[in-house]
Amino acid sequence: MTRLPDPARSRVVLVGTAAYHAKDLSDLPSVTNNVNALAEALTDAANGGFKPEHCVRLRDPADPRDVSRALRNAAAQAEDTLVVYFAGHGMTGPRRHDLFLCTSDSDPAELALSALPYEHLRDVVLDSPANNRIVILDCCYSGRAAQDLMGDAPGVLDQLEIAGTWILAATPANAPALAPQGARYTVFTGHLLSLLTGGLHGGGELIALPDIYRQIRREMTASGMRPPHQRGTDTVDLLALTRNPAYDPGSDVRDPAEWIRSQLHAVPTDAETAPPSGPRVGPATRFESGLRGLVRRAFRRTPTNPLYPIELLHGIQDEVVERRIVLDGFILVPNRYVLGLSPFDWSRLSPYHEALTKELVAWLAEYVAEQQWRVWGELSIVIEVDPRLTTGRIRVVSRIEPGS
Repeated sequence: MTRLPDPARSRVVLVGTAAYHAKDLSDLPSVTNNVNALAEALTDAANGGFKPEHCVRLRDPADPRDVSRALRNAAAQAEDTLVVYFAGHGMTGPRRHDLFLCTSDSDPAELALSALPYEHLRDVVLDSPANNRIVILDCCYSGRAAQDLMGDAPGVLDQLEIAGTWILAATPANAPALAPQGARYTVFTGHLLSLLTGGLHGGGELIALPDIYRQIRREMTASGMRPPHQRGTDTVDLLALTRNPAYDPGSDVRDPAEWIRSQLHAVPTDAETAPPSGPRVGPATRFESGLRGLVRRAFRRTPTNPLYPIELLHGIQDEVVERRIVLDGFILVPNRYVLGLSPFDWSRLSPYHEALTKELVAWLAEYVAEQQWRVWGELSIVIEVDPRLTTGRIRVVSRIEPGS
């Protein structure tokens, strides 16, 4: 069940570098607004999940050791939740592509001596006794860099992962894209603040971490910007940073077909749920229509679910296309499909497993018929929990069961 942090046992460190002395690092005035507004949102008396006295703001730190001391103090005190946020310039080293977070006195020619290595931040967070660790990075490389934070530089994404931690990383291409001139906030943090202070309409009482990622990803992608990346482990997906200011108990009951229609063009979370090279065809729309027969309350609070039912359909279609074979002039596809979900997704979808599998079987039968393919036997689809999966991912396994 999604919950807020324990305010007395949680700590927040917000670091923002807006002014730089190095000529190769442009100033980012909106970063100061980021830190102040985010602190207010997280410690808001009505909706925030943290106490103001446990939220440290570091604005324009000159020495990376100042950042290190603040991180180590907060990490040692946090027992329930530790949140670390950094906004400013991020750069990678010339050889090993190590990630560095720049302070006001950072020199791009001497990153190892003048900037904070992300590896150090990672170690401090990893050593914290906190049950939940959240790292939010709103940084990019300077205009001279060839790649952004989550680009093709080997090892950068792997550096970000910390066991038991949820990490959200913005990936703008350069400083102007990160902080447009005259904007009050950087682009990524602006979307984050809009969600935390304006709320998620149609969502639940709390804004869970996967909700934050999904909503920001959707908004940034719709605006033609590079979407953020996330990594999460263990049960940190069940945590929220704030209450949902837009929560309306009446929105728990809504037309499931209407909601599914709004998700038909949702961006897949990653390669495991991305669409295949072939086109999506008519049965997907009819799958949506078939959901009209479900009980209205079956989709209670589904808009906040990290995994959308339409992605199950796409996952099955990918598997069908991949596993089809030609035999005696006919194209044959497997008849038995197992949908593996993370424990979190399986639990949240459990009230309507039966209804979903029924509609998915009907869709698959129609899809195969329209393609003029044949099935080895009677179609069946089951939904199972797969503890190896993280929230938002699915795994589809198919096999042939003759005579079933």
